[in-house]
Amino acid sequence: MNKSALIGMTRGLARELGPRRITVNAGSTDTDMNPASGDGADHDAASSP
Repeated sequence: MNKSALIGMTRGLARELGPRRITVNAGSTDTDMNPASGDGADHDAASSP
């Protein structure tokens, strides 16, 4: 997915879900279920230009 597609998807979801007070964020968050580093980390960011 390219940058403009991600921005468009994020804005569309924000418009649709905003009235229900649900926020949308295009970035990833470092949590136990989604670690920034370690065995379970997503390494796609390292291969992105």
